[in-house]
Amino acid sequence: MPIETKDVVVPSGGDVYQAPVGTALPADLITPIAPWVNIGFLSDENPPAVTGMQREATDLFAWNVDTALRSALAPAAPVLTMELLQLESALSMQLYFGGGTQTGTTTLSYDAPSIATPVEAATLIDVIDSGRKIRMIFPRTVTRANGDITLGRGAFVTMPLAMSVLAPSTGTWLRVLTAPNAALATEGVTPNTLPFPDEGTEGEVPEGEVPEGETEAVETDVARSGRARGAAR
Repeated sequence: MPIETKDVVVPSGGDVYQAPVGTALPADLITPIAPWVNIGFLSDENPPAVTGMQREATDLFAWNVDTALRSALAPAAPVLTMELLQLESALSMQLYFGGGTQTGTTTLSYDAPSIATPVEAATLIDVIDSGRKIRMIFPRTVTRANGDITLGRGAFVTMPLAMSVLAPSTGTWLRVLTAPNAALATEGVTPNTLPFPDEGTEGEVPEGEVPEGETEAVETDVARSGRARGAAR
């Protein structure tokens, strides 16, 4: 695997979206449209995380040797964790309490369900890293409360959530898309799908060439620069 500084990610923020299980999964990094819904502001102190990937190993021994012959791995149990900040949002309430209804316009009234029904949904986590955008797609998750609502002074009221990642009917439990951020991503450029292409294969742009998908303005600037160099000679 080549050493590539561009593969190192330092998140500067992002968004989380949900839609009913079975909704068509995006193949690009354009902001998803209905039925995808942004679940709202999230805590920066405890940002979205993918947990539960550590797998416990059990070593199996033979009677006549001191070293293990085999190692049995327990299944992974991936869980997405995050904390909602929008206490008055009907969606936040329903995700945290497992359903319920909210009515009213000026004065809002939320009624929690007698029996919680955890929300099952497809979940997207978009991560922004300056010039790049990473989208993690989980086709099937189930959401539940994952901690207390603390009403302390001088701090955000948070609603901790956990989303257990479940196996979908078809396909993989996780897909990751990457592409340049902003202009290229919003123009619908088809992103790389992990694993990344090997060095020197598709996805690499030869030095001195304009990347395919750049806007006409960029190409015009390049041409203008070439004419300026010719005039200087």
